[in-house]
Amino acid sequence: MKCVINTSPPSWIEKIGRLELLTQIYSEIYAPPLVLKQLEPHNPTREFLRNNIKPIIFSEIELEKFNKLVDRWFNKLRLNDRGEVEVFVAYKYFLNVDEMLFANKDAERKFKEYGNTRDISSLYELAESKGLYTKEDSRRFLEDLLNLVPPYRPKVIKKILESLI
Repeated sequence: MKCVINTSPPSWIEKIGRLELLTQIYSEIYAPPLVLKQLEPHNPTREFLRNNIKPIIFSEIELEKFNKLVDRWFNKLRLNDRGEVEVFVAYKYFLNVDEMLFANKDAERKFKEYGNTRDISSLYELAESKGLYTKEDSRRFLEDLLNLVPPYRPKVIKKILESLI
């Protein structure tokens, strides 16, 4: 599987010490220009970024087209984060990837109608399907997200944990 990510997924997953999960699940991980720029100064994910995230390389003409599409979709969807729109535009128009990975329920909700989106809270499903996680590993992964300060999507994760019992 291949994905294009926003800034938040590696940041949140790094906080629970599971960055390797991304490379175990995805054969290729891409990031658009703004996401790379936002991740670069983040020390905890810098090495992971350098070793595992592929920048999207544009020709001059492609970059112009990319920026115009980002502007158009940014205005249409009225999102606060331009990086999220870059993820979507890269997924829809420039890359041959399976899904967009977010750590943001609003982005997931807005982009779902346009393509495959995934929130990090559902990564355990892919990990189980690939034989990387048992049900107990999935519970620990979700509990780790829930135990962060602040917790990651506590209502959603508590509901998922209840369904895993």
